[in-house]
Amino acid sequence: MKLKLFLFVAIVVLLAASCYDARQDNNGRIIRVNRLTGEVCVIEGNKIIKLKTEKEMKEEQEAARQLSTPKEWAAIPILNNYANVSLKTKWEGGHMYYQLDVNRNLKEIANYGALLTVELYDSESFPVRKIPVYANSMVVAMNPEGKTIDAMQLKEKMPMSEEIYRKIQKWDVIWSGFYR
Repeated sequence: MKLKLFLFVAIVVLLAASCYDARQDNNGRIIRVNRLTGEVCVIEGNKIIKLKTEKEMKEEQEAARQLSTPKEWAAIPILNNYANVSLKTKWEGGHMYYQLDVNRNLKEIANYGALLTVELYDSESFPVRKIPVYANSMVVAMNPEGKTIDAMQLKEKMPMSEEIYRKIQKWDVIWSGFYR
């Protein structure tokens, strides 16, 4: 009985050990290939680095492409429905690009230092990031006759990790320094 158990354990160990093929490359690293799954790892010093499969690389590229597609968030009324603020965002290369649009001229009702604070939240409504936007920093848009200001806009970018950007699920605007 003990002999059968020993043979069984020995066969399992030999099969497990033989499923890997290891070779050393020109830089002294060991390349390990799992013959059963096709998984490739590079062993360098005390680090084991799993190489990505073609499928994993395509999935990452698709995810990055989706993040670089602009996302339009629902407009939010501010100042007791005096104006609506809309937000458009995208993530690319370690930055979140954002465009903030206001459909009215806030400069005519703004004190010096009037501020819109864009707050970005995760799915549980915990704050992820706050973006202060001073009313005097926004670009104004004239009406077709060039006489009055119809809207305001700000286009900026800020450093942000992909992980943080993926967490953003909701947004809100807080205002201060307006006399309306």
